Amino acid sequence: MRNLWNFAMFQAGWFACVLGAAERIWWIGPVATAAILALHLRIAKDRPREWLFLLATLPLGFVVDNLQVALGAIESRSTLAPALAPLWLLPLWPLFGSVFGESMRWMLGRPWLGAAFGAIGAPLSYLAGAKTGALRIAEDPWRFAVVVGLLWAGAMPLLLGWRGRLVGAAATR
Repeated sequence: MRNLWNFAMFQAGWFACVLGAAERIWWIGPVATAAILALHLRIAKDRPREWLFLLATLPLGFVVDNLQVALGAIESRSTLAPALAPLWLLPLWPLFGSVFGESMRWMLGRPWLGAAFGAIGAPLSYLAGAKTGALRIAEDPWRFAVVVGLLWAGAMPLLLGWRGRLVGAAATR
């Protein structure tokens, strides 16, 4: 039941971030994500290590999302900082990190599976966000798919490895 709850909370946070950005209500996603992560940390067995892992996702997310913008795969809708990735994407990284000890625990210790999941799942997720109007993707669909897929194929094994080392597989059970 915890896995289902964890997955549902992740989806709720994702929708809050994406739909908030699409409607230009930027604050709603980070507020919803903060509430979901607070609840997640409340039930975590090893809160300090879980907190450390969730924080560790932020610099990786900043780099990956900004590389996607720099390489022309996604575009920000922001008029203030069009050369940077949309800031509403950043809270999605620790939110995504929260599923590694619960609903995606089965992926721990399987970096190749994580790489495949990232290569396929990330472009689909960004495409769904673009369909709402939250962001724009490259006009060339191959550029978008290759850049996002490759970056996430590298990011997923990193996240899985960090999760295993920083928290362990059973810390949130």
